[in-house]
Amino acid sequence: MYILKNNVRDGVAKYYSSEGFLLKEVPFVSGKVEGVVKTFHPNGMVAESYQIVEGRRNGSYESYDTLGTPVTTLNFYNGLIMKIEPPKLPDIAGDDSLSEKKYELASVELTAEETALLEKYRPVIPPGDPAIYSFHDEPAKFLRGEEEFYSRLFYPSRAIEDELEGTVIVRALINTDGRVDSLEVIRKLGLGCDESAAITVQYTDFIPSKIKGRAVNSWVEIPVIFKLPKTAN
Repeated sequence: MYILKNNVRDGVAKYYSSEGFLLKEVPFVSGKVEGVVKTFHPNGMVAESYQIVEGRRNGSYESYDTLGTPVTTLNFYNGLIMKIEPPKLPDIAGDDSLSEKKYELASVELTAEETALLEKYRPVIPPGDPAIYSFHDEPAKFLRGEEEFYSRLFYPSRAIEDELEGTVIVRALINTDGRVDSLEVIRKLGLGCDESAAITVQYTDFIPSKIKGRAVNSWVEIPVIFKLPKTAN
């Protein structure tokens, strides 16, 4: 169960088992996971709690047993588990200031358990997910290849006469079926090239963008190049 605003997830999504038990609560902001994520035991007690900020774990991670007793506590910074050095004791010279806590992220060696925890958080895309994503692991690409796309691209006669060359960029919303739901030209060239690029993209089939191997609805910027053929001297 989730909330949609303008066909984009916004609000706390709740996932249930086939038996009706609450499994997970995931907060979405404009289609992206943002906020405190919770998973639950079958008895309704919180199993895990962690915070996502800008797509990464930040802050404390806590896991609990079925009675609500904390089992594991970790701290994350930008997706990495933090290692905090103990403060130094005052030296003989009388400098009684304590060194600041340092986050030695680059030198952290994760245990197998910690690595498993990090791998556990990845975008979980349920089947039929209507959310629209601006990020992806694999961008959408032409189903029949670039050569087939350009074989259908019409070079307007006005542009040819003026020897106009350049690139039109079309921003397209490509759904999980690989079809274009909507589009807009965000970089124009003129003399009919913009319209030609938009029409060609509109009627092109794509391999949809993917997150963690699953197709998603996503916005993709498609450069359409207009270049005059070379003529023999």
